[in-house]
Amino acid sequence: MTDSAKYDDSDIISMALEALSTSDPSTSEEAYNQIVLKVQKAFNNNQRDVASELQRLSKCIEASRNTEDSLTFKQRTCESMLKISMAERHKGKPAPVLAVAKPAPTFQSLDYLILESNNFDGDVRFYRDTLKSELLWAFNKAGTKLAAFKMAYGPAIVLSDKKGASACEQVYSVTNLELAVKELRERGIEEIAGPVETPLGRTYTFKDMSGNSYSILQNGTGNSLERAYQDRNNTEAIRLD
Repeated sequence: MTDSAKYDDSDIISMALEALSTSDPSTSEEAYNQIVLKVQKAFNNNQRDVASELQRLSKCIEASRNTEDSLTFKQRTCESMLKISMAERHKGKPAPVLAVAKPAPTFQSLDYLILESNNFDGDVRFYRDTLKSELLWAFNKAGTKLAAFKMAYGPAIVLSDKKGASACEQVYSVTNLELAVKELRERGIEEIAGPVETPLGRTYTFKDMSGNSYSILQNGTGNSLERAYQDRNNTEAIRLD
């Protein structure tokens, strides 16, 4: 039973959309914490009802945005619920003040794993039809074909027909691309290329001591690529039958 005088799901959804859109990890974490606390208060801390309401809200987000945002909302609110529960047990207080974790230095998240494809059309159909993965987007940009799939929670798998690429290249997003490049250079990490304008956005590529390469790019490119793919007038989008 909710307190209808104090609970407004449109307000909660607005908070969720802001959390999904912000590039600041601390701001988004605080927003998810507040979402969970508001829902818990509205449902009198009945964890079953709280979980059901968060599930319902995630479906609303999926309907208005996309599946990836819905999955992100579910995972982040689940993390917040766990933190709140642990804080309550530790402190014995019903309404704990949660400390926002500091973001990891330089890297924000692992967004993509790029796989070289020797048979782009065949591989795309394999991931879509055989593995039943969700196609996020597919483009032919500047002569390079790319297709992104969501197979599980975590980074998207990107098929690329570009020859000579690494067998599996990691692509990390950062909150400030130029600052991240400066930090990596100052640490003496070997830079392979950059800046390079790629279908994913502007990237810089570095390698580790064993020669494994990884790239970094400005965060927020994933959502913009999905929006571009949804544009039926986008001439670079690859439409699959």
